[in-house]
Formats: sequence, C-alpha cells, structure tokens
Amino acid sequence: MSRKSSFEKFIMENMDSCYRFAYSYAKNKEDAEDILNDSMLKAWKAVGELREEKYMKTWFYKIISNTAITYLRKKGTFIAVEDDALERLDVHEDKYDDSSFHDMIKTLPERYKEVIVLRYFEDMSISEVATVLDLNENTVKTRIHRALKILKIDLEKESLWTR
Repeated sequence: MSRKSSFEKFIMENMDSCYRFAYSYAKNKEDAEDILNDSMLKAWKAVGELREEKYMKTWFYKIISNTAITYLRKKGTFIAVEDDALERLDVHEDKYDDSSFHDMIKTLPERYKEVIVLRYFEDMSISEVATVLDLNENTVKTRIHRALKILKIDLEKESLWTR
C-alpha cells in the first residue's frame, strides 16, 4: 500500500478525532475545519517524507498542532470556549460524553488541557504527546501530573457539594 493510500485510510478512520483535536485549538467549527483542511493538504504534500507509517498519527497530529498555532497567530485571536460548544459538535462518535468531567477539563489552563486530551482522549503515549507538542517527555509527565492534581482538587470540591 502506498503512503498516500495509507494516509487516505488513516484520515477516513480518524476524521472525527482529528477534527476534535483541531477544535480544541480553534474553539469554533469554521476555524477547526479550516485548520483540518490546511493540515490535510500539508500532510498530503509531505506524506512521502514520513519515515514509518506506524508514526502517521503522531506525525499528522503534529501537523495539526503546528497549523492551528500558525492559523490562530495569523488570525490574531484566541477564542474562549463556550460552555456548551463541544456538546454541539456534529460528530458521529463522541468519546467526550461525561459532561462533569468534560467541564472540569475545559477549566484547565491550555498547556494542561492539551496533554490530557492527547494522552487520555486520543490515547497517545507520553513520547507521542511529547512529539506532537514538541516538548520534553519529562515536561509532558509533569504537566499531566499537575493537570490530574488540579482535577483531583476539583473532584474533591465537587464531592463536598454533593454530600
């Protein structure tokens, strides 16, 4: 199977999760679609440079991440997430269905949110997250630890309110 065929198959199988990842940066449907389209075009042109197909997901998520950052810098704005924005997304399979946990994730600072989304929602390894975000693996581990610590504090607050 050629690299381009493999990439097509990857996109068809992972479109929803790729879109959600772009949306996590853009915070609105139109920008996420633009970012994803630009990312697919860049990846299509560069797919021959991919050394091993087993790294396609990490490679493509890195392209999405870089494209999103560039896109948002050019646009000059970072838009805050609306409270119910992700719930309104038109996707086929929603892995983000636990609303109370999802609400807590949205309150995390961006640097913690992105490692949590990649690690737990996109099921990437620590090294894959580090590659996508261009960070040291120890930095990723630290950010995950801090994010989980913040979430634990939030969970404890929530449990106090429900008693």
